[in-house]
Amino acid sequence: MLDAKRSGDDAFGQAFLDHMKSGSEVMTKIVRVEDGNVEDHPISIYFQTFDEWNPLDRALMQWVKGRVLDVGVGAGRVALYLQEQGFDVVGIDLSPGAIETCVKRGVKDARLHNILESPLDEKFDAILMLGYNLGIAATHANVAPYLDRMKSMLNPGGRIIFNQVNWQRTEKPEHLKFHEAMRKIGRYPVEMTLKIVYGKLEETFGWCLTSQEELVDIAKTVGLKPEAIIDCGGIYGAVLIETGSGDG
Repeated sequence: MLDAKRSGDDAFGQAFLDHMKSGSEVMTKIVRVEDGNVEDHPISIYFQTFDEWNPLDRALMQWVKGRVLDVGVGAGRVALYLQEQGFDVVGIDLSPGAIETCVKRGVKDARLHNILESPLDEKFDAILMLGYNLGIAATHANVAPYLDRMKSMLNPGGRIIFNQVNWQRTEKPEHLKFHEAMRKIGRYPVEMTLKIVYGKLEETFGWCLTSQEELVDIAKTVGLKPEAIIDCGGIYGAVLIETGSGDG
């Protein structure tokens, strides 16, 4: 089990269900616990059709093949699109509300599963972590074992496909201030605790960011290398393939 804790209510899941039922925009708040920063977060983005996705997510679909695992399936936007394209897709999430939403929307194989606790005893040709879901590793130290867990579920020639925030590229004063504050208390600059607030519901979990330069070095230690990296400045997309055995 990876050392990453999650606690509280199923705030995201309930927001998904309410949006699906009402058809109206539902807003959650994302609070960064360390400094109290608050951002409004619309739930409709998890229900977007392929044409509404950002260009990076659409571009990453060209590397998808075979049997697919969608880690952090959310409301099922990616799983549903890939099903329509004829792929065999398994979607997993640790939110009961997310899985209920996926089932009601037509995801054929949506499962309640916490990938931080254990891998699936199955193999896949593509493992997707869109929505910056590499971040659920929670700490910088967890990124390598988390990627190694993903690798353990790949068929030969399989790929790990994801997007992530390129945090070392930012020049925003508020970001740099947060990085420095974390360094001063002995923390990695982009490890944080996020609290999702939806009405009276709250859930809290660890989150971290990994730049593309860091990713290349970390992946190498577990026997993965980039087949492709799409550099979009503030964010990037990555496609990792197995190299054999890791260096670490």
